[in-house]
Amino acid sequence: MLKDDKKTVTETLDIKIIKDYIFEVDVDEVEFTGLTTQEEVKIEKIKDYVKTFEPKYRLEASKFVEKLQASWLDDREKTETILAFEQYVDNITGLDITEKDDIINMLESFLVNDAEDNTVKNLAFNVVKNLIPSDIDGYSNIVDKLETIKNQKDVEKNRAI
Repeated sequence: MLKDDKKTVTETLDIKIIKDYIFEVDVDEVEFTGLTTQEEVKIEKIKDYVKTFEPKYRLEASKFVEKLQASWLDDREKTETILAFEQYVDNITGLDITEKDDIINMLESFLVNDAEDNTVKNLAFNVVKNLIPSDIDGYSNIVDKLETIKNQKDVEKNRAI
């Protein structure tokens, strides 16, 4: 808007901004470090799946792969990223259910750190434990109680804890 000395509008100009470039993450360039051989195989398989997604889903899924790499060494961030990634994959339309299950199972395996106990109970324990900030007062006490609940079969005793 252009105004004269009397603050009267003398001229206007409409500007149209067109955004047609979206930065896409190339999952092949996202490199993880400190992985076991099994984790590396799973990550590569997840990347392969992401590359086959329709473009409208591939961009966001690629960002999840990148975020997973960035948060790999922080259990809390990694857990949050994995949970969000799982939810995203589950909501992709047109993706075969077996592919969804395969991706989600691989992501969940990162939460139990390939422990011998891959039960839902152990998965839930690890998710809850990883989401608790480790720098809070009483962290070890909370984890001990969670451990007791995980190993306890008596529901009433678990509620009391």
